[in-house]
Amino acid sequence: MSRLPKQTFDENHLLLRQKRAEVDFVAGKNKSPDFLLRHVAEDLVTRLQTVNRQFDQAVTLFDRTGAVAAAINSMDKIHRVDRLENPHFFHKIDGIPVITIKPGATFPAGSTADLIVSAFSLHWSND
Repeated sequence: MSRLPKQTFDENHLLLRQKRAEVDFVAGKNKSPDFLLRHVAEDLVTRLQTVNRQFDQAVTLFDRTGAVAAAINSMDKIHRVDRLENPHFFHKIDGIPVITIKPGATFPAGSTADLIVSAFSLHWSND
């Protein structure tokens, strides 16, 4: 008899915390909740500048605030950026398409990417 693996994180509890942080951000209680994510996004751009190739399709995984997507979207070597996001928690950014997917789901069928970027999201994986 096979048993389902134990979940590392309570996804409902995590979602409630993320929604509370979003409400605080929108209400102006927390003016810069993504300061570290923006710093990492700048660092990713610096690192990608050293890569000697073009990327037709890039995807950011669970970027939430869009800081990473916006940063790499500004690079000439990346032609298109899509965001793969939790349908319950993300901020929209003009010009960057969002594909919603629940955490733990598989990558959308038929999707391809030359570059997949994740900053501060894989540690929430229930694997």
